[in-house]
Amino acid sequence: SDDLPRPRVPVVTYALMAAWTVMWVVQALRPDDGNVVDSSQALACRWGMVPVHLTGGAGGIDPATADPCVVLSTEHSAWLEVLTAQFLHASWWHLLGNLLFLWVFAPSVEERLGRVRFLPFALACGYAAFVAEALIDSSSAQPVIGGSGVVAAVLGAYIVLFPRARLRVVQPTTPEPGTHRG
Repeated sequence: SDDLPRPRVPVVTYALMAAWTVMWVVQALRPDDGNVVDSSQALACRWGMVPVHLTGGAGGIDPATADPCVVLSTEHSAWLEVLTAQFLHASWWHLLGNLLFLWVFAPSVEERLGRVRFLPFALACGYAAFVAEALIDSSSAQPVIGGSGVVAAVLGAYIVLFPRARLRVVQPTTPEPGTHRG
């Protein structure tokens, strides 16, 4: 945590954290068998950002010969998938890491920006991160998912807005040799 006062409950931060968690549960309840209809992989292909789809390389694809992930990604607008990809995560560790950083840093940023501006700021920065990824690897058919762009934006905003904030970190200590009581 930090030492900054927060007079209001960070409702938007908690709602975003809840949405990420709910979507992870939806992902986790799907089979992990690679089935192109209802598996967790199909969900990532359908709603994750597939760079080749976003950059236009998937236009006029032949479903019989194209990568199945690219075919699934073309069921929706690539620009919609850039948004939905921010709510999917690759693993529990991916989700927990993003939730931890959001929990520590986002409440202060939300307080400073205000509830109305915080969510558009966070999602727009997440959007920009996915577009940058698509431009860097424009021919990739692998879906990109996660809220890490949102977390990076929140961390950047926190550093800029609160350069002197002090963080409290729990650090486990080990007893000095010979002080253990048995």
